[in-house]
Amino acid sequence: MPINLVIQNIKNRLLELDKSEEDLADFLGINRSNVNKMFNQKAGLKVDRLLKIAEFVETDPVKLFQKLIKVPVISYVSAGDPFEWTDQGYASGDGFDFIDLPPGVDYHPNLYAVRIKGDSMRPWLKDGTTLIVKPESREDIAHEDIVVWKDENYNAWVKMVLFHENQIVFRSLNSQYPDITKKFDEIILMDLVIATVR
Repeated sequence: MPINLVIQNIKNRLLELDKSEEDLADFLGINRSNVNKMFNQKAGLKVDRLLKIAEFVETDPVKLFQKLIKVPVISYVSAGDPFEWTDQGYASGDGFDFIDLPPGVDYHPNLYAVRIKGDSMRPWLKDGTTLIVKPESREDIAHEDIVVWKDENYNAWVKMVLFHENQIVFRSLNSQYPDITKKFDEIILMDLVIATVR
């Protein structure tokens, strides 16, 4: 049984339905610690329990074994010369392409993906790399995280972020590109990159 995939799909459905591990434990009539052990693969997942879980997360048990989550690719971002962000007016969940959410990446509603154009983030992030981004995640961003951001002219970039007092420095990994320093109010959007797909 592809247990990692099954557990990730259960967790994703719990998030989508705004249900917790504690709610699941109550439904199954077990302690929350037993659900935690199951999710951490320290306890087995028997078929009868899997059927009950599928009922609780309101899905066909077969779907728990499938890669269900597709992340829409909505735009390109610059790793080089600036260009304007355009998501082409896609509705939430739509895009010009779709990628599977990689195993082990936490699901968040409205995840989106963008593709890199340019070489300012080489050698780690290359031209054509797809980034999975958590929307409205500014509060989650820490010093030296990789972010997607838009400047006041709606140019879209991918950079490492550094916080310095009242300013933010956006740094390329390729030393041939200079830092970009901005004030907080000059940034239209800044979202956290949570995964890469090459």
